[in-house]
Amino acid sequence: MILRSLLSNVVIAACLFAQGPGSGNGPGKPNDPTADGIKRTGESIDADGNKTSFEYTAKYDGKDYPVSGSDLYDAIALKRLNDHTVESTLKKSGKVVTTARRVVSKKDGKTMTLTITGTNAKGRKMKNIAVYEKQ
Repeated sequence: MILRSLLSNVVIAACLFAQGPGSGNGPGKPNDPTADGIKRTGESIDADGNKTSFEYTAKYDGKDYPVSGSDLYDAIALKRLNDHTVESTLKKSGKVVTTARRVVSKKDGKTMTLTITGTNAKGRKMKNIAVYEKQ
């Protein structure tokens, strides 16, 4: 998996991929806030280098919202667990394929840990962890 950060002043501090390549979800562009959720556009790159752009608008209410452009999933549900943690559940045809948890550090808010678990495009179990630091 190739991680591309289009976020300004953010560096990838560390990454750990276990059967992750092929899961294809890079950080993409920053989230655009909406009244009670986000709009996100991103790019997936699989292990073979194939690129797919995706887009969604969703609220932090745990309900499914459509995702366009992705072959890996067609819906996302977002849930804010607390002031520092958001969980995303990605589904394909109603079946959960990936769960992602973003945790921003409580101490200074400059470190975000992204943990992605699920099944990649080839049906293999995966767990990817990336740590981002705001500069």
